[in-house]
Amino acid sequence: MNQPYIVLEEFTYETLCFCPGGDHRLLYLFSKGDIVELECQITDDHDLFYIVIINNTYTIQLSKEGIHENLLAKRFVSFSDLSYMINQTKLFIDYALDCRDQDSFMHYSHQLKEYDHLMGNFTADLQQI
Repeated sequence: MNQPYIVLEEFTYETLCFCPGGDHRLLYLFSKGDIVELECQITDDHDLFYIVIINNTYTIQLSKEGIHENLLAKRFVSFSDLSYMINQTKLFIDYALDCRDQDSFMHYSHQLKEYDHLMGNFTADLQQI
């Protein structure tokens, strides 16, 4: 099994079709909370692309540039990245409390709830894999 990732926010991604003679584009919708696994593949022309398995149910193909772009934009993150984000958000909450900054406290508390919810989905799905 490859390292799984979780989608942080809903987004669409447009890519060229990899089918033989495919001169058309495909549009994929990723939903918040989707579990994504990546399998590296090499074409006959020695080009690199990834098979993307979404929620253990269907697969799509993305170029290495597409994967790199989405990872940099933090559209999907690894388990360890999400754990780090949760810990960092807890520190921001503590700091907001120390400064008595109610707006920041409310913002980061809401963010922490979202991350915790995603982490719960992530760990539940990992146990099923």
